[in-house]
Amino acid sequence: MTDDFEVHAEIINEHQFANLINKILSVDSEIDDETENATDEMVFMAKILCPKGSGNLSESIHKKGEYPNYSIIADAKNASGQSYGGYVEYGTFKMEARPFIGPAVADGMVDLKATLKMRLRLYLGDYK
Repeated sequence: MTDDFEVHAEIINEHQFANLINKILSVDSEIDDETENATDEMVFMAKILCPKGSGNLSESIHKKGEYPNYSIIADAKNASGQSYGGYVEYGTFKMEARPFIGPAVADGMVDLKATLKMRLRLYLGDYK
């Protein structure tokens, strides 16, 4: 007599698993598109939130990279050739911070997460 006591339960069968993988692969390009669109919107919002002065800083804000590694850059240079976007965003000991990229990204991420959640539920169903 053995003391082994095993319980097996099939959570998802092979056919269901294959269908789920196919759905995940088909939604990948849509996630890429949504992420790129959201990043473009974040750039647009950062330009709106950017403190206005000479206009160089706002004009320098752009997207860099490819999905899934996008960055939003503000690389305007002052008369001596030094980039100053970070000083405006984070401040210095002489100047108060005037964030424009951080708030644009924070708001954009809320929207992007909601959009992706909706898309995933649409494609994959609500697996609980």
